[in-house]
Amino acid sequence: MIDTSVVISAFNEEGNLEELYAELTRVMQGLGVTYELIFIDDGSTDRSFELLRRFHESDKCVRVVRFGRNFGQQAANAVGLKLARGETVVLIDADLQTPPFEIPKLRDKLLEGYDLVYGMRPPRPGPFYRRIGTVLANWFIRKVTGVDVPDAATSFLAINRKLVDDVNLFHDK
Repeated sequence: MIDTSVVISAFNEEGNLEELYAELTRVMQGLGVTYELIFIDDGSTDRSFELLRRFHESDKCVRVVRFGRNFGQQAANAVGLKLARGETVVLIDADLQTPPFEIPKLRDKLLEGYDLVYGMRPPRPGPFYRRIGTVLANWFIRKVTGVDVPDAATSFLAINRKLVDDVNLFHDK
């Protein structure tokens, strides 16, 4: 049984992947748990897949999926959730905007009994028009589901196995 799966969506991230891989490996080994790193190459046109293949060849904890074209982060995460074998599944982007050293905090919250824990970003400076898409999407989610998703919520999250299995029952986007 694998304790933690980390799903990493990547699109043209060759400049970040070596640092990300090193940091993820350091964090996961530091936790002292069994883990897998599932990289989803979302149709990259740079050297991302070449680097990911190298990680896979040298590390049995690394799995790689390569999309033939760019399908977007949601599709990459959906495939990662289908492949994840861990009791805990963490979703993180490959762009290094979310530091992997935060993973233990998310896992700790799940161990307290939560089904899903997500990261929050500090308020973004700048004009409102740069954030309007997120604000509108979260408003729509609140209206349709009744779930209050803060505008500062990120796609960096951890999910327990039961919720992953429930999500995987649905085959639509």
